[in-house]
Amino acid sequence: MNLSKSLFVIGAALALGGLAYANDALEQELNQLYSKQLAAEKMIQDQQAAKVENAPVVVSAPEASAAAVAPAPTITVNNQVNSLSAPMAESTPAPAAISVAPAPTVHNSPASNIEATPLAPSRADHLRKARQEVEMQTEQAIVEQLEATRLENEKKRSETLLKKISGADDPAPQSVQVVPGPAPVVESPAAAPANPEVNQLKQDVAALKEAQSKPRDENYFSFGVGMPNYQNVWNMKSDASIGFGWGFKSPSNVVFEGSLYYSLLRIERPMTAPFGFPEIDNVDQYNGVAAVKYSFFTGKIRPLVGALASYTYREYSCGQFFQCFGRSRSHALDTGLLVGGEVQVSDTFSVGVEYQWYRNLSYRTEAAIQPSFTTMYPTGRIEDQDYSIFTVRGRVTF
Repeated sequence: MNLSKSLFVIGAALALGGLAYANDALEQELNQLYSKQLAAEKMIQDQQAAKVENAPVVVSAPEASAAAVAPAPTITVNNQVNSLSAPMAESTPAPAAISVAPAPTVHNSPASNIEATPLAPSRADHLRKARQEVEMQTEQAIVEQLEATRLENEKKRSETLLKKISGADDPAPQSVQVVPGPAPVVESPAAAPANPEVNQLKQDVAALKEAQSKPRDENYFSFGVGMPNYQNVWNMKSDASIGFGWGFKSPSNVVFEGSLYYSLLRIERPMTAPFGFPEIDNVDQYNGVAAVKYSFFTGKIRPLVGALASYTYREYSCGQFFQCFGRSRSHALDTGLLVGGEVQVSDTFSVGVEYQWYRNLSYRTEAAIQPSFTTMYPTGRIEDQDYSIFTVRGRVTF
């Protein structure tokens, strides 16, 4: 009986000793697992901070002992459940192995936009594309024309400048080969000789500016309408006068002009016919005038004075049938004066008025078929009378 109690006590003591040893081994294993878990978490945090995708960390569980005294605890690492067990009478198992997968390579690609497009373009797409092509062709044609015009103008300007600098008869410039040599001696601007070509070019530019600032010669064509008037002839009726001329204006504002006027006149003579009707003579008068004028100003409003010399041809005809018949002619030389003015409307057109006064120097008549044509009552012939022509004129410069 005492022997069995002794054996029980010894067995109980051995069991308690084994249980204590197993608890110490389990605590040591748990400490190792916790240290490994902390190392794995630190590694994952470091990889996330460097923005590198990490492979999962796999921790292998220790081999289970064949004979386990106490139930093994369960530990979760990286979302994996591992069970641990420690034998009562065996040695501590080997530590778990940690395997880390290599980090993947990261490539940065540019952002791309993907838009949905119809498989078949619509009619509006075709029309839009055709319109864009026509617009591009039109713009290209305009640009080509502009560039061609600019190129042509630049060539003309270059040729003009080269002719002014070197002369039109000089030979074409020869090509000069530059050989490297010693550095030239730089003189002061005051001591450096002037370039004759540059001086000539400056003189040409100054002459061109001076020529542009001076008044230019002007050729012009004039036309006008007016009214002739014989002041001392009471039975003379004037219908109208028209004329045109060509002139030249010098830079000194002296104008030389030649013009031609046609005037239609009517003469009413006393009633000598049996039936008591007055006889009417028609007079066609032609004036070929040479004038020298002077323009006082060069602005838009320019007063004029001048001297006139006229060859006057008159042709008389009867204006009534059965009362008179036949024709008579006369030739006269007249001289006169004029006053007037004009207003410059544009660079090439001006409008003005002129009053021309004439006095006869001499005249000659042809043999009259009916002498009464050239006889006026009571003043005599109109060739002896002073007369004037008032005209409104337009002038076109070219």
